[in-house]
Amino acid sequence: MAVRRTHNLRAKAQTIEAGFGLGLRKGGLLVRGRAQTNAPVLSGRMMRGVNVSEPRKTGTRIIVRIGPNVDYAKYSEEEPYVSRRKLGRISAAKGAKMPWLKPALETERSAAMNVIRASIKDALQRAKTY
Repeated sequence: MAVRRTHNLRAKAQTIEAGFGLGLRKGGLLVRGRAQTNAPVLSGRMMRGVNVSEPRKTGTRIIVRIGPNVDYAKYSEEEPYVSRRKLGRISAAKGAKMPWLKPALETERSAAMNVIRASIKDALQRAKTY
């Protein structure tokens, strides 16, 4: 009679999920760094307020959220660049838009994907030798 060892499978699955979550978090930190350099710096609250959440599992997906913690940051993301450079104080005061989070994601997407892939590969190696 064969004995099934499902506890080993569960432990390996948890190791792989943890590695994937860690990779997502590291990739999010890369995007966060770029977003902080792109953020409008009138008072510095948007630059300092970019957060990366802890990985959490919802259904079959693992999610990490990257974004500012100030409510007015969404208004700077809505329209395309006005002059493809940093806006001055007067332009910003008049309501000109300058996206900074989406361009940060596009710039760091490949580096973040490489970090996520490496983390998954490492987690698979650890699960294999578990």
